[in-house]
Amino acid sequence: MYMPPGWAMQAAHFLFLSRKWASDEKYLTESLAYFRDYPVQLLLFPEGTDLSESNKLKSQQYAEKNGLPKYEYVLHTRTKGFVHCLHEMRRGGAAVPVIDMSVAYVGPIPQNETDMLGWNWPQEIHFHVKQAPPSELPEDEGGLEEWLKQRWDEKEQLLERFYADNKFSGTYMSEEDINCPRLQMISLFIFWGLYFLLQFYLLYFYFSFVCCFYCLTSVFFIVVNCFTSGTDQIVLKIHQCTVRQQH
Repeated sequence: MYMPPGWAMQAAHFLFLSRKWASDEKYLTESLAYFRDYPVQLLLFPEGTDLSESNKLKSQQYAEKNGLPKYEYVLHTRTKGFVHCLHEMRRGGAAVPVIDMSVAYVGPIPQNETDMLGWNWPQEIHFHVKQAPPSELPEDEGGLEEWLKQRWDEKEQLLERFYADNKFSGTYMSEEDINCPRLQMISLFIFWGLYFLLQFYLLYFYFSFVCCFYCLTSVFFIVVNCFTSGTDQIVLKIHQCTVRQQH
């Protein structure tokens, strides 16, 4: 969290968790209360980490200890965070659908920065997308936990079939079927291209000013992280004060 990528993620209100429920529950509850006031889509990885060999071994040891099936293509899911997120987002009577997405790769899967720099990329990336309407989701905590575990059983079988012939069953959608807004994508490429050109221009002609700006920005984030838990926590405090004043 003390490095620039972490600062950018704080500003975008990524959820930084300690993986200790005693400390994470309050922060997660406050963040979800903040998200309810905005039209957001919450991206959640219930497995909690990546599918490395060491993590897969831990998952299989957990399965053996608890009498569960051993997975080869997924990890045993963590249910508490998913259940809590859905419960909090439902407050106020909101109907919250869940989009279940599975990702499969043809070719090597990069596991670290070295793989990425070595251009160790997959040749194809396939997405299997399925929406669970609010009516399908159980209301109680135990029901949601069981629902999520069943989805992971299905994912294991789905990915096993995929890696048999490098293809998901069912109907595939092409780029034309998705109706990708090409003008929007082109606009984004133009924007970021001009942005980086501007950065190089400023560095070349106004080097001292740019260095001063980045130094001040770095000092700001370092001070914020020293005396608080991050800019995301400041945003939460402001939001809570605003809500209290409105009531």
